[in-house]
Amino acid sequence: MTLTSYTLSTLQADLINLLGDKQGTSWSTSQLTDAINLGIKRLCALKHYTYQEAAVPISQTTTGESYGVASLYSTSPSFDYRDYIEIRRCYWQGTYLSSNYLPTVELVHSTLETEAERNANWRSLAGQPERWLQRDGATILVTPYSGGYLPTTNVLTVCYIQAPTLLALPADLPDPRIPYAVQQYIKYAAASWLLSLDQTDTTALQTAKMYMDTFVGLVGV
Repeated sequence: MTLTSYTLSTLQADLINLLGDKQGTSWSTSQLTDAINLGIKRLCALKHYTYQEAAVPISQTTTGESYGVASLYSTSPSFDYRDYIEIRRCYWQGTYLSSNYLPTVELVHSTLETEAERNANWRSLAGQPERWLQRDGATILVTPYSGGYLPTTNVLTVCYIQAPTLLALPADLPDPRIPYAVQQYIKYAAASWLLSLDQTDTTALQTAKMYMDTFVGLVGV
């Protein structure tokens, strides 16, 4: 027997039945759609169904400071890796001037604030790359990155959870990387978000938590 694929319309119908809003008086169609898309993103974030690894070139900052810059977007060569829900980890690989040795190192995640607290001169440190941090949604910095440790060729492998394509039309299907068996649980995460919109309704917030707990329990972590 062939299973019928979930569509946006069937997911909306399941969500309406779960919420008991068959008259459509509590939430609009656009809100239902937003909730389902958010539920799909949460499912991917939990289960890593849309996990990707992207090789991004690192260049030295043009300001003369000692950190590398890896842009998640480029026109030449053409690539765009800004479609992420979250970045899980980053690996660095480079070729040194003095040898053909290709080290592969998992970098430690840091932040601009943490680096500033650790060492006020972090932007001028020399050494082999050890940490990665996000400057903004499209740029990753690698530090240290200077001196005799500066590689001649290098790449940052960015491991991230890709954001699935949003559902918009009634016949749209969830990302094919999401197993059919777990698509039925999307409604619980969607319902949780909708019930959380009114932060003054204590009963709704309690039900929202229950639905999120149900969602996490059903899909597993």
